[in-house]
Amino acid sequence: MQENMKVVLFTNARDEKNMHEWVAHHLLLGFDEIYIVDHKSIIPLEGQFDNFNKDVKKVFVKRCEKEGAVKDFFICRAAQQARVTKADWMLYLDADEFFVINLQYITNVKDLLKNYNFADSVSFNWLLFGSNYHINEPKGFIIDNYTRSILKFTDHLKTFIRPQEFCEPNAHRSNVKNMSRAYHGSGVCLGTIYPPYLDNRHFINNIEYYNSIAYIAHYAYQSEETFIKRKIRLPRDDWGVHRTQEETELGNNFHSKCNDIENLSVKNKYSENIHKYLESIGY
Repeated sequence: MQENMKVVLFTNARDEKNMHEWVAHHLLLGFDEIYIVDHKSIIPLEGQFDNFNKDVKKVFVKRCEKEGAVKDFFICRAAQQARVTKADWMLYLDADEFFVINLQYITNVKDLLKNYNFADSVSFNWLLFGSNYHINEPKGFIIDNYTRSILKFTDHLKTFIRPQEFCEPNAHRSNVKNMSRAYHGSGVCLGTIYPPYLDNRHFINNIEYYNSIAYIAHYAYQSEETFIKRKIRLPRDDWGVHRTQEETELGNNFHSKCNDIENLSVKNKYSENIHKYLESIGY
């Protein structure tokens, strides 16, 4: 492993109910620091992570009231912060996305990233989880309550970046200065794929999720109640507009989306340790 490697995580969150679970999960994966932009939450996030910071401050919250399309702005700010803190790698996720390492012999994000010394960015695919047929939001963890997913990945990516090499923001794969050093986690160089596929910010990785090195568990749907609160009543943070009725897919087909198979892998791998960690700090 690179000596004293520093890996930091960023997100922006608005009225998300699962932030303690999300933060605990990623701290347990080995992220050194987590930076949260509280984007206009009704119940402010500031002060909610004091017990996470008793020994060393690891979780930082900053409020933002900015309107409109804010995602690229937040990503640029994140890259600047990561450079200031001299991070070796940064990752920007949404608060409904959980990074999952899918190997038995690697449990820490730093042990994973040491395999990509040749890269300036490393991308991994989304695995979409469905509603589990919930109408109302159940109590408890997201990873406990939502255990149905698709079998294979979508082409959407989320990407680790070396902050010093960052040059252009994108929610899925920000550009780096030398695109010949932009890789997918499978080892494919995204900077040399021709003809480009959606500007090579997406990647078709047509394998079953359990055969992957790592992925992003994206709890995009959740219950009908939560979907309405998160996806319909609030505008998109990338475009700054509300989703259309067609985009929301809340009609009769809602529970047919991404409930294809039972998938207990994330719950079985991480839930117990997250519960223990939160109990140990009084949550």
